[in-house]
Amino acid sequence: MTFQLTRNTRIAAAIYLFSLAAYASTSAGRLRRHSDDNHFVWLAHGWLHGRLDLGQPPPSSNDWAQVEWITLNNGQLLKGAMVKDAQETFRTLRGEILTVKPDTIAKRQMKYYVSFPPFPALLMAPAVAIWGLETNDVLFSVLIAGLAPALLFLLLRRMAGRGDSQRSESDDLWLTAILGIGSVFFYSAVLGQVWYTAHIVSVILVVLYVHASIDARYPFLAGLCVVTGFLCRPEILFAAPFFAWELLRVHSVPETDETRSIAERGNEELFTFLDQPGWWRYPLAPPLLLWRILRRVGLHVLYAWKRADRGVVLKKSLYFALPIAALGLVAAGLNVARFGRPTEFGHTYLNVRWTPRIQKYGLFNYTFLGRNLACMLALTPKVINARPYVQSSWHGLALWVTTPALLFLLWPSVKGRLHRPLWLTTAFVAIPDLLYQNSGWVQFGYRFSLDYMVFLVLLLAIGGRPLTRWFKVLVIVGVVVNLFGAITFGRMPWFFYDGFFPPGID
Repeated sequence: MTFQLTRNTRIAAAIYLFSLAAYASTSAGRLRRHSDDNHFVWLAHGWLHGRLDLGQPPPSSNDWAQVEWITLNNGQLLKGAMVKDAQETFRTLRGEILTVKPDTIAKRQMKYYVSFPPFPALLMAPAVAIWGLETNDVLFSVLIAGLAPALLFLLLRRMAGRGDSQRSESDDLWLTAILGIGSVFFYSAVLGQVWYTAHIVSVILVVLYVHASIDARYPFLAGLCVVTGFLCRPEILFAAPFFAWELLRVHSVPETDETRSIAERGNEELFTFLDQPGWWRYPLAPPLLLWRILRRVGLHVLYAWKRADRGVVLKKSLYFALPIAALGLVAAGLNVARFGRPTEFGHTYLNVRWTPRIQKYGLFNYTFLGRNLACMLALTPKVINARPYVQSSWHGLALWVTTPALLFLLWPSVKGRLHRPLWLTTAFVAIPDLLYQNSGWVQFGYRFSLDYMVFLVLLLAIGGRPLTRWFKVLVIVGVVVNLFGAITFGRMPWFFYDGFFPPGID
């Protein structure tokens, strides 16, 4: 029996090798040693030595979680953190606020942890078992990063073969280039560092998740990919609606008068409200509109459920949920052992300059929406009349600056069966990012877009608009911009400034 590679597989292998060469040559001298922020190496090293904490102070001061263990004179042990800007105020791991006076303390001990979700550390563990703390996280990222564009190309060709996309092989190569070298994935692939390694692994898992979710064909694999993606970047869990949509779409029974009336009622209630003159002037217009939208969504979910082949749907839902539940319980247990709560990975205890805002607002809050929207859509380079002539904020560049080809998403000519679920999934994943306390700082471009960049590229694929000369020019512009970022970021600080707005603008 002989094994023959298909043309698509050979092209995907070539894409991987090309990407590997691009990332390695751009990373260059970084490949000689691990980065200064190799948190996943430290996490894996701790596991291999039977520890959940570092067992010593961290090698740098950047994004490590600190939990203070305070033993009082009466023998009581408190675990938590002192509240910033509040003297003698201590918050326990359970959220209790206590007053702890210095003369009541018998002993203080600081424990240091890696607060980032642990799946990349699990992938690195075999290498760490051999090379220990000298394991090169930069090399790890460069070696695996090329899998993302290679797997994306296979996904795009599969969608074309199914009729979801009308793209040619050449078109799909251009679309693959958007992710691989025409987006912030490029500079993220060459750095190592805990934040970027998590992005690289999660993008690979998102591509595999979509592969498994189409037609709900591989529910267990889809669940495994989404939960391991969650254990890199928690926002990836919000991609689950794509599988749910496909599951209900594929396994549905013919429509009846009852199910049709449910969907029509949801549409009628919403649009009747919007047709009222001056509805936006009502004092309660925003919450009423939100209620109508949520009710419409609920009625559509009910409509889909009424039409579902429930036996098959429940069976495949169970397969999808099994790996999520199993690995979710493991992660929850790890969190409880370290930080006292199943949902706390440890970011609440980061010892960083924005700790006071975390303690005041939490990790997710509407307060952060405006700033994050600006980082995503508004930040542009600063042009100055002296060297280096152009600078970018450490908060990054807007998405349309780093990947201008995404502007074509505004004018699709075709809205096929995957159009709505892909946009819905993009929104579900993007919203937690937009409410997060950090914009991604320090970054070249809006790196949180990598959580849903795969879905945006797929939307370009199914959108049907021809990939014109102007589209290809925008792809090339994106490649040039991101090549500049991959070369300069972390190497040439004169191209960057620490601020949200250019100096002189308040």
